[in-house]
Amino acid sequence: MKPKMIFIFPLLVSILALLILYHTSSPYLTPSQVKNIDRIDNVQVIGRIAQLKHLGGVTVFYLTDGKSQIKVIFSGNIEKTNNEVVVVGDWKDNVLHAKKILRKCHTEYR
Repeated sequence: MKPKMIFIFPLLVSILALLILYHTSSPYLTPSQVKNIDRIDNVQVIGRIAQLKHLGGVTVFYLTDGKSQIKVIFSGNIEKTNNEVVVVGDWKDNVLHAKKILRKCHTEYR
């Protein structure tokens, strides 16, 4: 292998790895930021739960960052918490359709 290739190959592999990481990572937004987007899939939104209602096996609540709030629909039951949560889901038609809700427990999300 030529000496030039020894440096170029690892550089190309690193650039490719960074591009893949960039395009597969999910956005991490606040309700204020999400409200300005028409649609986004697999978004992670951080905030606090407000106005929690259980409707059968579905939970409807608002996620707030203190400035704005967005409506969230989750298939399942969750409990109200005063800690921040991260909601992972799809934002469409001004509703966040939650797939997962991560609650902060001490210093980690679970």
